[in-house]
Amino acid sequence: MCEWGDTVELAITRRVRVDRCISGAVIRLNAAGVHTTGSCCGHGKSAASVTIYPSCAHRARSLGLVVDVDVPAGGCPRIEITGGNAAVIDALPLATGITGADTRDARS
Repeated sequence: MCEWGDTVELAITRRVRVDRCISGAVIRLNAAGVHTTGSCCGHGKSAASVTIYPSCAHRARSLGLVVDVDVPAGGCPRIEITGGNAAVIDALPLATGITGADTRDARS
């Protein structure tokens, strides 16, 4: 949930609740074939990030994203939505098939 408790429901492969302030990034990543398993805006305490399916790590790197793959066995790779990663994600097109989102991205 966002710092302000503001989430939005997205229909990606199933309906999920996502922090509104990073919903645009989640939409862009999924549309680009980097399928997310979770996300968090960081609530002002840490960097916004998403976790992705391990099978999508190569796709993410091919887009120029830095992927943290140092995860426990069975865990999911993580992408911080900061710096260069944020710029790459912001350049990805928004999806047309993902519904329910306010596609404005409130990250600053």
